[in-house]
Amino acid sequence: MLRKMVPYATMRAKGCGQFSSHFGLLRRARGWSLGDLAERVGFVSRQMLHKYETGASLPSPGVARRLASVLNVPIKTLFSEPPAEIVCSSVGYRHFFGLRRKEKLRIEESVRLALQPRIVLSSIFVPGSGRLPRKVSVRGTRDIEAAAAYLRRVWNLGGDPIAHLIACLEDRGVQVLLLNADSRFDGTGLVVSDTSGTDLCWAVVVKKDVCAEHQRLSIAHELGHLLMRVPPSAQGTKQEEKYAFDFAGAFLAPADAVYRRVGHKRRQIRLEELLLLKKYFGMSVQAVLCRLLTLQIISDRYFTLWFRELGRRGWRTREPEETGPEESVWLRHAVLRLRSERIKTAAEIRTLFAASFERDHVESVLAGKTA
Repeated sequence: MLRKMVPYATMRAKGCGQFSSHFGLLRRARGWSLGDLAERVGFVSRQMLHKYETGASLPSPGVARRLASVLNVPIKTLFSEPPAEIVCSSVGYRHFFGLRRKEKLRIEESVRLALQPRIVLSSIFVPGSGRLPRKVSVRGTRDIEAAAAYLRRVWNLGGDPIAHLIACLEDRGVQVLLLNADSRFDGTGLVVSDTSGTDLCWAVVVKKDVCAEHQRLSIAHELGHLLMRVPPSAQGTKQEEKYAFDFAGAFLAPADAVYRRVGHKRRQIRLEELLLLKKYFGMSVQAVLCRLLTLQIISDRYFTLWFRELGRRGWRTREPEETGPEESVWLRHAVLRLRSERIKTAAEIRTLFAASFERDHVESVLAGKTA
């Protein structure tokens, strides 16, 4: 019995200052209230859990083991410092609109726990903070088109469609997280900084298991929030969301590329052509129509006729010829590189990702399983 207590005593002595903050972070990342956790633990009251979380008390060895088991983390994770101290500042308006507070907290803390080890890996391969694109002030359509063209230019993307958007962003230092979330959550953009206020990178979080067309538009939408500085009167309003939506269309389907495919003015456009444009630009038919309207290729009246037709066909929520979602590949490559170059052992990598929702993915990479 004494031999089992020694490691715990060591962790308690070294990590008592870390326990309360890490414990609360892990609980919120599960989407649980103190009462929910008390019910799962079974023999610890909500009041006592509150004391653990505020630092007024520390759990006994048996309680600590039970908490670690319920939270599904190694016991040492409860007493250890986080992999990286970061501050995540979300941008935009829609990302948590309509969500319950508990789900909002779950998403925020899950993302924070996942970004911490990713920042560590990024700092190993690309030391120092990343250089983020400068903010661009926008007030209307012309500014939004210019903002999308600016980002393509500084990222050397040219004017053609982007075949694999997630890989494109990851190659340019943007962390992309795919998260299981409430159906009302589409995505959020984050500026990740260290505790001194130095910006480290952008991060984009989108819902997992949606079609590529929806996913790509959400990712580009969040890029718009990260890049654009909107007028004060538009901040936190639906107008800001409209700016981000228009940016997404301009970024995924640059005007010149659209004109080459469609022309400058169209009185009619057939469904077969819209489906070809959907495949070419990686956007839904609805998003393609919105882009054609923004560029004044089709009239307001013709746009309305098509949207009514989409509703009649039941395609407002799901369209034909959808493609599977894109996958993030950066983390897999980073873990394989750590092991190949013997920078970290498998045990060290497991410890690093112990609290992340990407832990199982990392484990599959370490086990040599293919994606």
